[in-house]
Amino acid sequence: MILAPINVAVQPLPNGLGLQVAWDFPPGAVTVGWDHVTINVSGPGNPPQIPEIISSGPGVYHVTGLQLNSTYTITVCSWGYEGGTLIGPACAAPVSGTTYQIMSGTITFTTDDIFINGIYLMGDAVSQPEFTEGAYNHQRVSALGLMGERSLSGDPNGMPRVQAFIATKIVPQNKIADRAFEIFQSTSTLDHWLPAERELLGLETAG
Repeated sequence: MILAPINVAVQPLPNGLGLQVAWDFPPGAVTVGWDHVTINVSGPGNPPQIPEIISSGPGVYHVTGLQLNSTYTITVCSWGYEGGTLIGPACAAPVSGTTYQIMSGTITFTTDDIFINGIYLMGDAVSQPEFTEGAYNHQRVSALGLMGERSLSGDPNGMPRVQAFIATKIVPQNKIADRAFEIFQSTSTLDHWLPAERELLGLETAG
């Protein structure tokens, strides 16, 4: 018997240009030896065709080559053969995942909070030792992350809630300008800025 995968979870890859897909199987799902798993991706651009995966238990796959700031629908299916007979496919409910986006803006520190362009700023990036008020207050930056929410009540799940940007990495734009100059000996065009910004945010290596 083939049962559909369960606990399908999708989250952005650290490099921003893909999604990590994880899945498991319910007890008794695999009774015909190795299961075949297929991952179908639909969304903007030309999502990659994922080759079938041989998996008899929990699995993880990195879907790469996706666009920034885009939402994709992921469907994980399983199938197999028993005595030469195809069984399945059985598919989990589709799950959506969004890739990281770049937000450019000015950092502002207040007594209790940090903002970028007037939006609450949260995430791993703001907890790094180098992210201090002295170094970043009123500085222009490029931040990699996702739009989300934060609670104003002190309870992470409480109300009311407001929009927040959850950043995984923050780079001062003066560093991007310096890197753009190193690469192209000029910062006068957008074509020079974008490769440097992407490299310093960990999205890709500038040529």
